[in-house]
Amino acid sequence: MPAAVLPIRHSSPVSWAEGDVTIDLPPLDEVARCWPILEPILKRATDRCRGYEPVDVLQLVMVGQMNLFVVRVGGRIAALAVTQVHQFPRCRVLEVPFVAGTGLTRWWRPLLAALDAQAEMLDCADLAGWDRKGWARYGFEVSGVTLVRRLKG
Repeated sequence: MPAAVLPIRHSSPVSWAEGDVTIDLPPLDEVARCWPILEPILKRATDRCRGYEPVDVLQLVMVGQMNLFVVRVGGRIAALAVTQVHQFPRCRVLEVPFVAGTGLTRWWRPLLAALDAQAEMLDCADLAGWDRKGWARYGFEVSGVTLVRRLKG
């Protein structure tokens, strides 16, 4: 049985700050206004995943099935992270399918604090991502590999 996707819009803290880095869960109208900046950042992450284009993520954010965190450094958008809650039979997991941007060394700590806070608030047992192995140096453990057998295109 696949995990159920839970709606999560604005069930989380809205802002975190550390020095000149801020992590926000902006309201939907701000996401729409910033989309011309956010879309090319997100595109770099969705290009690694055949299942999504940025517009698909935007649609899921708008209907409350995903959240989009915006990372600003010195007031300028530098990165983003997308989250989605999945309810499994025995636990709830906050998945982070996309993280993209520049200047990771400046914002990874406040981003993880924001993601941890959201996961805790939503009573999630784990924070999980299917991102690059390099995230292991930021407090994640590699718990397996994702194998893909391409059937089309």
